[in-house]
Amino acid sequence: MNAKLMQVEMVKAIREEFEHNLSQQLYLSDGAWSLLVFAKEESIRIIQTAGGQVGDEASVMEFSAMLFELMRGLKSNPVKEAISLVKKDMKRKVEI
Repeated sequence: MNAKLMQVEMVKAIREEFEHNLSQQLYLSDGAWSLLVFAKEESIRIIQTAGGQVGDEASVMEFSAMLFELMRGLKSNPVKEAISLVKKDMKRKVEI
């Protein structure tokens, strides 16, 4: 597997998982859902950026290293932020 194929598979998996869980938006606040959508889009953007920087024929290891480097450079991790807000949102709903 090369970097391009890995990139395509990762983006495909993210989109499929998001579509599979689309009905979950009924249980979340608008803010939590918006952050979740942002996290999905930001994850895809980072994957595509990593792929563009290493090139299509790079190895999966080179692609992964670039992906980790880009993630380390972020001020905050959008996925972790989304998970945290979803947990808070669900906890609030349970307490009600």
